[in-house]
Amino acid sequence: MFYFAYGSCMNERDFRRTCPTAQVLYEDAILFGYRLAFNGHSAHRNGGVANIVPARGHTVHGVLWYVPDHEAKRLDRREGAPYVYHHKLVQVRCCGMWEEAVTYQLVNPLPYEVAPSHEYTQIILDGIVNPVYRRKIEQHIAQLQKEENAYGAIGA
Repeated sequence: MFYFAYGSCMNERDFRRTCPTAQVLYEDAILFGYRLAFNGHSAHRNGGVANIVPARGHTVHGVLWYVPDHEAKRLDRREGAPYVYHHKLVQVRCCGMWEEAVTYQLVNPLPYEVAPSHEYTQIILDGIVNPVYRRKIEQHIAQLQKEENAYGAIGA
């Protein structure tokens, strides 16, 4: 299957633990009409986790993988499908062409965003090849951390 990864699965080293024979098709595939949000929480990841949410005029950059059928179930387990994340069929733009791919979207997103842990942040950032998009995500995460710190100070 063609799989559009926008979170930790963009990071090749991290992803290969789950799908060792998957192939990178495009390192900078683009999903239009969505934005990256951290509106899920994971105790395993110790903070917010990535999700895509509809947002007119926004884009999400990610990696388009070819995942062999024999590894697809392992990927579903990693993503907690169908209970935590569910499959979503999307069209992504890759080098001027459109490709249909499966991605994952949170089943029950939070109504707010949670700052991701430093470790999870680094895994995601290390997988982003587009420098402009990387900076945008760095700024978004920094803003979430700032808001979380301010809220923690108020609630203390």
